[in-house]
Amino acid sequence: MTTKYIQPRSGRVMIFDYLKAVAIFLVIANHTPWSDQELRSPFVPFLINMAVPIFMIVSGYTLALTSERQYDENISSLYKLQIMKKKISRYLLPYFMIFILQILAEVFIRKAGLEFRGVFSSFITGGYGPGSYYIPVFFQVILLYPFIFRFFLKGSLRGLFICGILNIMYEIAVTIVLNNLGAYRPVIGETYRLIMLRYLFMIALGTWLYFNKNVRIKKSTLAIMFAVGLSYLLLLQYTDFRLRIFNFWQYTCMITAFYIFPIFYLVFRKFRKIRMNSFVSDILMLIGKASFHIYLVQMLYYHYFGFRIWRIITADKVIQMLINILICCLGGIALLKLEQLLRGSSADRK
Repeated sequence: MTTKYIQPRSGRVMIFDYLKAVAIFLVIANHTPWSDQELRSPFVPFLINMAVPIFMIVSGYTLALTSERQYDENISSLYKLQIMKKKISRYLLPYFMIFILQILAEVFIRKAGLEFRGVFSSFITGGYGPGSYYIPVFFQVILLYPFIFRFFLKGSLRGLFICGILNIMYEIAVTIVLNNLGAYRPVIGETYRLIMLRYLFMIALGTWLYFNKNVRIKKSTLAIMFAVGLSYLLLLQYTDFRLRIFNFWQYTCMITAFYIFPIFYLVFRKFRKIRMNSFVSDILMLIGKASFHIYLVQMLYYHYFGFRIWRIITADKVIQMLINILICCLGGIALLKLEQLLRGSSADRK
């Protein structure tokens, strides 16, 4: 029988591990090679595409939690070398490990001729494979978050408003550049995807939730937000409607936050003080904790090995997707354990 436990006082929100597990499942599902007809399914815009928005909202909340503990009257306190080193190295080491494997795969599987400039450029832009943009975006979030946190110290609603305006201003700036340099649309689009400002409002929503975790949002407010976001996604999916301000990645632009945040909030309110004591719960928590590592592994897997496995396993896409999830999750957990082993060995030598 499943038992429920109240959250520990440490501030850790167990539901976020479950949500990150769900989000990484959605990432892997999203990168499964679906047909055009399958991509028209409502599951894609209303569920699968919500993976990164979920990650961004969770990141906003958890970064606010740690920043509040570390903040000491001045934003510079959040940029102390020890603090930043710990935050960045936590993600840089597993990324470096997977990048080495990607380089080896480029040389021995793809027989690619590599130059230092190209390798360095790939490292800065997230490496190889689907979803590589998330890596530089996430590091930008870590580096710039102290400024976001500062906005919220003078009022959470004020901070949310400022971040929303900045997000809109970024989209307007991209639109202006695109209108004047339309011939360079591919370059502009490639640059756009690597800049964290497109997710600023979602990060801000997570931060707002942290500062207002004990505040109940009115049902009418949630309903209006959800209706706005849902209507936008429906128009995108089933009509030719497009908002000219959003030129790229329209299914995960800031308006879609109005769709996913009410769902996220209701799940958060219902389960944030509860931990399910079961084998499945423990597995989900482990996957949630390893979600960044799993993300890295799925990049490697899809870019170099996935199509080889699909040639052998010719079952329907759902079976392929489940196999992809299993392989990537096991690989990500193994990467996490290897990283922990390396960090442990390093600590022992000190």
